[in-house]
Amino acid sequence: MVLPVCVCQPLPASLGQQSPWSVGIAQAAVKSCVRQKGSRAPVSPAHGPVLPGGRRLVLVTSRAGDAALTTPGEPAVTGQVGKTTGLDMHPTSNDRDREQPGFGAHQPPAWLAAVVRLTRRLPDNALGRRAATLARSLGARMHGGAVDVEVLGARMRLHTRGNACEKRLLFTPHYFDPDDLTILEPMIGPGFVFVDVGANVGAYSLFVAARGGPDATVVAVEPHPVARERLVFNVGASGHESIRIVPNALSDREGAVQLKILSGNIGNTTISSSADGRFETGVEVATETLFGMARRLGLERIDAIKMDIEGHEDVVLGAFFAAAPPALWPRLIIVENNREQWSRDLVAEVAARGYDTLRQGPGNAVLRRKTSVSA
Repeated sequence: MVLPVCVCQPLPASLGQQSPWSVGIAQAAVKSCVRQKGSRAPVSPAHGPVLPGGRRLVLVTSRAGDAALTTPGEPAVTGQVGKTTGLDMHPTSNDRDREQPGFGAHQPPAWLAAVVRLTRRLPDNALGRRAATLARSLGARMHGGAVDVEVLGARMRLHTRGNACEKRLLFTPHYFDPDDLTILEPMIGPGFVFVDVGANVGAYSLFVAARGGPDATVVAVEPHPVARERLVFNVGASGHESIRIVPNALSDREGAVQLKILSGNIGNTTISSSADGRFETGVEVATETLFGMARRLGLERIDAIKMDIEGHEDVVLGAFFAAAPPALWPRLIIVENNREQWSRDLVAEVAARGYDTLRQGPGNAVLRRKTSVSA
């Protein structure tokens, strides 16, 4: 949702000394702009810094004092002036689509296509999973690039290296949370409201959007800039206008925090204090609470939520249940089961609030609100 515009003004020249601009990178909002390696972006007093390709970046402010960084044809990344905050975007048609080849440009080579066909027929047992692991390793070593495929009812550009989630979706989508999706799918219909926290490249968001239609509301929360850029592309390729992308990290308070990223797997990104020495410090992102985000986006209810944020689930859900009215509590919760990283037994805590535990893993825990609980 782009804020109502009243003023358009150039960004200061100092912003050209910061990091490269990419639509969807919330850290760029107000705080940073464009710098190509070894050179500064020239600044025009009338229009703002020049971007790669000749476009210019301008700062747009609203009557409420909010601000947005935008260029013609791109969705605005918005927030309070001076913060690295970003609000939701509808990435249906933007410059990002013109900067990289459209869907279908990255066809798999014949040998990789054959491997994918084979792995998608593997049985869901120990032998099949072992073969799938070998196939994913082969794809990463011999290809290591992007592949355009249709999976889970969506058009996606998936990468064979650097993200475990994408490799699972490419080679073995039938292994991708089948029990959880089986529970979720019958609930989806017109008007369905779904929140995907830790959306990665969009598997759950696109799954719900494809089945909920244009009247559904899907909120995809993904703070990692690379994963979010891929999410933006996949949403645009699939044409689902019901998806809003939120570039913030969710926590128990508003503020800013640095992402912690596991080397070699961008999907394993967290802000949890329990992250060990394997994680590297990444970019700074804004934080907000789940309840605060729901109010900001005008959500009156949440039908289902999926949360996969590498050990920070207890912090986010604990704060949500403490602040949100029961009418906003989700009917279904799918949460990555990170018991060893949680400070308390989150599953038992949620169950005590009137939820039945449908499954506890391995992988995810799934809880459904009891019908007798009054909203």
